[in-house]
Amino acid sequence: KCSFLKRKIVSDGQGNLWVKLSDKYITKMVEKLNLEKNKGKAVPTTGQFQKGLQYKPMPVDKARVFRTCVGILLYMAGERADIQCATRALASKVTCPDEGDWKELKQVVLYLKNTTEYAQKMTATGSMSSAVYNMMYPNKPEEEEASACSGPSLLQVFSDADWAGDRETRKSVSCAMYYLNGNYFFGVTRSQRSIALSSGEAEFVAGV
Repeated sequence: KCSFLKRKIVSDGQGNLWVKLSDKYITKMVEKLNLEKNKGKAVPTTGQFQKGLQYKPMPVDKARVFRTCVGILLYMAGERADIQCATRALASKVTCPDEGDWKELKQVVLYLKNTTEYAQKMTATGSMSSAVYNMMYPNKPEEEEASACSGPSLLQVFSDADWAGDRETRKSVSCAMYYLNGNYFFGVTRSQRSIALSSGEAEFVAGV
């Protein structure tokens, strides 16, 4: 067990590694939104998510807290694929957030509060660097220790698109997940710059 770059890393000694972001980010958002006594949520978005409904503009002091929390969510989203869709939608509203966005922010923060133990699992492969591989197998005999890059690596990228998923701009939403040797290590979700005229065009843009 160790900590590195504000992440907690735990190995079971059998080839499995769990990487978890520090809980302080979730705690900070819960405190800023005064949600200490609120019960956690099971899903990161509400039923009104991106329905194009109209709400009152958010007061200036609320908007300042909103932007701070969205900044934290953007930092976390790279490793928490389950909040990427909600984070992208909230990030698109930082210039002029409304009360509906405030509800969505509280929803995703309460979801994180309910899933603080979620961690990213990685499984050892022969192509990993010797430092990482040997941390996963601390009791391996010296003659069996892995050397750096001892085998070929497989990089897989999966992409998808939600055609015209944004109800306000009708822009499509792209998503991509990156895996190295079967281990997820990065994900991204973002709105496409142009308006796709078909689902095939939206999928093509997401792929490239």
